[in-house]
Amino acid sequence: MKKYRGKPIDGGDWVYGLPVYDFALGAKEWHKYLAIQINSGKHIKVHPKSIGMETGRKDKKSTKIYEGDRITFIPKDCSTKIPQKAVVTYCEQRACFIASSEAWLIPLYKCRNIEVIGNTTDAHSRPLRVAGEIE
Repeated sequence: MKKYRGKPIDGGDWVYGLPVYDFALGAKEWHKYLAIQINSGKHIKVHPKSIGMETGRKDKKSTKIYEGDRITFIPKDCSTKIPQKAVVTYCEQRACFIASSEAWLIPLYKCRNIEVIGNTTDAHSRPLRVAGEIE
């Protein structure tokens, strides 16, 4: 079973487990929580947009890759040797994780020399620069 991660609303490090959806009484929408896989069965409330699924792959430093990670990579089927930047997302149409940026939309399994350089949630992660962007 795949693991998920999320950032607690009250701050702190990532929590890992399974997402649990709970309807808050009187609310107009479903709220997402992440259940930590510990014996107590404790649920930790996380930012819904921070929840990301484990891809089942690791980068060149053996860091697990999750949906929402910012990565550098080199496309396998391309002559370029220059590392490209993208964000890992899940593509339902292709039923796979992809490296997505303004310049690239490539399945993760077609990427090599992947390195996690941040994520879309942490404030200290630098924004992803895309083609044509001015500093």
